[in-house]
Amino acid sequence: MLDTIHIIDEYLAKPKTGSMGSSAQNFTMPGRETSPIPLPASIAVSLLPGALVFAAVSAMPSLISLLSDDKDEDKASKAEKERLLAAFVERATFSPQQARDEGYRFQPGHPMSGKSYRRHPLADFSGSESEHLYIPNEAYDAHVLEERESELIRLLVSLGATRISITKTTINTKSGHFNAGASVEAGPLMAADTNFASDSRHASDMSDARIFCLNGYAWNPSQKINPKDFFWLAFEPSWKAVLFAREFGGCTEASLDLKENTSFSEDKSIELTIKLKKFGGGASGGLGVNNNEQRINVIDVKFAPIENKS
Repeated sequence: MLDTIHIIDEYLAKPKTGSMGSSAQNFTMPGRETSPIPLPASIAVSLLPGALVFAAVSAMPSLISLLSDDKDEDKASKAEKERLLAAFVERATFSPQQARDEGYRFQPGHPMSGKSYRRHPLADFSGSESEHLYIPNEAYDAHVLEERESELIRLLVSLGATRISITKTTINTKSGHFNAGASVEAGPLMAADTNFASDSRHASDMSDARIFCLNGYAWNPSQKINPKDFFWLAFEPSWKAVLFAREFGGCTEASLDLKENTSFSEDKSIELTIKLKKFGGGASGGLGVNNNEQRINVIDVKFAPIENKS
């Protein structure tokens, strides 16, 4: 299954061919369902959702040149990359029924036409609630953060927590542009030219901290926590550290951070470059200020004393 898919209306979709060789999009003109008209690849970048372009660039890093207006690139090379982008979109575009027929799962009320969806990080885990699940792209990071927080609370309660405090911290990053231009690093892919330079960061603690006060589950180390009951535990080193400290050291207090932006999150530099391209930005574009927000949940927990069997 693909990492990112995009949903279109049923009447716009044409049958899937399953081939990467076609340069036609999965669109048909209204009223001409039997004679699909390809969407020209040369204008695909400006028309496609940013999430879908990002997915294509992640799968084929060479496509990043379509976003940077490389004037030294020959026409044949650019045409081939446009063909690959079009073929990728052909595979990644589904109608709601096509997506269901392929086995994609969604939250209640989804999928919705016009939205892009990303594969859940735990979608490969057979038998889990997240198996084959796809999340709306714009809510992806927030959903994963809330899901991890929910499981962490369940783990802490299982370990005998008596008090759990969750404080939300927001880090705002503002990037201003300069006419002279700057370079945005694109992680493992490559660099792309934009107008953005200098960042300023501001962290603020939200006042809506949540507190759970509990009697404390009667728990002792001989019971042991079954790691298989917690899907995220294997991927969270700080959780495993608290589990070890509680089981073997009788830990009574601990503090953990949950960040919204994780290794599952999109590369924000690439995302910014895509937005610049889509909205007419470039070496002389003027987008003013770009705001990026990251949420961090600071979790403090107190445990009941461990009940040792005599």
